[in-house]
Amino acid sequence: MNYKLLTYIAFVLLIIIPYFDKKDQYFVLQIICLLLIGIFGYLAMKKEKGKER
Repeated sequence: MNYKLLTYIAFVLLIIIPYFDKKDQYFVLQIICLLLIGIFGYLAMKKEKGKER
C-alpha cells in the first residue's frame, strides 16, 4: 500500500469538503479525513523508517 498517496488524498478531501459544505453537514466526514490523515501518515512514517535500516 502506498500510504503517502492515501495521506495526500485524504488531505485534499479535507480541503475540498468545505467548498461543497453549506450547512456543516459534512463535519463528521472532515473528522474522519483527519483520522485517516493521522493513521496513514503514521503508517507512512513507520514504513520509511523500516526502509532506512
